[in-house]
Amino acid sequence: MLHIFLLSFVAATANGQSGLQVKRIIEINQTNTTDSDLEPDPMYDYYEDLMNTSYESAGLERRGGWGVGGDKLWGNGRGVEDINSGNVGYYNAGMRSARNRCGGSSCALIVNPPGHRSIDKFHIHFVHYHSYGSSLKHRLEKKVCGRSGWQRGHLPCHGKAIFSSGFPNVFSLAMSGGGLRHASVIAWPASCGGKGTIVQLAYGCSIEHQIRGDYNPALR
Repeated sequence: MLHIFLLSFVAATANGQSGLQVKRIIEINQTNTTDSDLEPDPMYDYYEDLMNTSYESAGLERRGGWGVGGDKLWGNGRGVEDINSGNVGYYNAGMRSARNRCGGSSCALIVNPPGHRSIDKFHIHFVHYHSYGSSLKHRLEKKVCGRSGWQRGHLPCHGKAIFSSGFPNVFSLAMSGGGLRHASVIAWPASCGGKGTIVQLAYGCSIEHQIRGDYNPALR
């Protein structure tokens, strides 16, 4: 039933309907709910984030902006597969906005690829990493700090990484490493002694929950 709610919600917001109109649509769809519909839906938190985001940022996305919901920044498009040379500036701006919310040395900014995300609506996770993330960042720094260009070898999902001074246009830099259609894009701000940012690509997988520290293989 939550899937129906989400579809109704997205359709309504796409047509520019207000939060009250969307709320009414959801209330209408709640009729004829069965007991099985009341079972916990593992996707609920993601749907709730999406709903809350659109309520909080009503009108923002229609102006080409970004909305905040939880620890995610929501934007236009489905995902990395929609980024191209004509619109990459918009997504670079989104990553800078995410950095403004989590830009310290304990942060990671993550976009998951198609097939490895819960919603086909562009969103950037801005999170404080835990033990796996700490270990991975240390490994990345050993590989890229003080070196130029993309570095490969022994990185998750046959990926690669590059260091850039300061905070670069992340998606433009990521595109220089090849196609993004199947890539996780991860930015590690304040890397290499705070001198800059590591941009990491990981292909055909998501390591978001490992970085977050809440990975549960039973749910994968």
